[in-house]
Amino acid sequence: MTLLIRRIIQLALGIAAGLATWPVMESVIRLQVHFPGYLLYTVASGALFGLIFGAFLGSADGIIASRDRRIAAGIAAGGLVGAAGGAFGFLVAQGVLFVVGEYLVGNQFEVRAFAMPIARAVGWAVLGAGVGAASGIRSVSGRKVAIGALGGFIGGLLGGAAVEYGRLLFPDAAVVHLIGLLLLGILIGLAYAFVEKRLSFGVLRMLNGPFKSREFILNQRKITIGSLPRCDIPLPATEKGGPGDSRNGYRGIAGLHCRMLVSGRDLFIQALDGEVRINDQPVKKDPASPLKFDDVVACGSAKLIYRRE
Repeated sequence: MTLLIRRIIQLALGIAAGLATWPVMESVIRLQVHFPGYLLYTVASGALFGLIFGAFLGSADGIIASRDRRIAAGIAAGGLVGAAGGAFGFLVAQGVLFVVGEYLVGNQFEVRAFAMPIARAVGWAVLGAGVGAASGIRSVSGRKVAIGALGGFIGGLLGGAAVEYGRLLFPDAAVVHLIGLLLLGILIGLAYAFVEKRLSFGVLRMLNGPFKSREFILNQRKITIGSLPRCDIPLPATEKGGPGDSRNGYRGIAGLHCRMLVSGRDLFIQALDGEVRINDQPVKKDPASPLKFDDVVACGSAKLIYRRE
């Protein structure tokens, strides 16, 4: 799929996460009086909100790659990391509120109007960072962790401010809480997309076959291509002895076909178990071959062009 569709999916999942969190938030607010202490309420609510946002947004990579196992793994990893980020983030918010309320503001009005919503927005920002980092943690990619955490933090901070000021100005208006949560999901998705675009190494665009026009963003320092589901860019392979390229796959795609490596801002490609060509020139396993914008890479019968986003 194109990068535009990728962004739309990310935004749609953010909106869905906001919708799913809304009734949970309303229930948690009503149940607050039954918690034995405010600290426990803070940790539990943060973990619950982070779990929901993380599960929805964590499924994005699998949905984009059309891989059921990756969707399930993304939901699990996103939920766990999101829950941890939410619990920690809401604890951080309490710490920020204590420091600001104790040392930087002078009366209850300032605490209620400024310190409390800002501190809680910081909590949402940490939650967003955890949600955004989940995909990178699952794929063991430090760069994806950094991209996701930064994008999630920015989106969480802006969206969290919308949530908290909405709750402050309209404490009994459930629809305002819903709007705030929807903005939170949208802003996390938008901020992640912006940071990903700024920090990516470009895209590979498929030129032929069943994946024609599909685009793969290069946002990791090591990217594997092949027919195995665990590959970062999975390409379906036709059966050996089959009729060749079809609507379902490509000829000559090995399980772990090749690997792309980033050194500084330069991109290299290295053949592994399959035949790779750059502009019809063969690529060896060692040393890796440099890749420039507008180069055409052939993996078996699949052809991809390396472009700027």
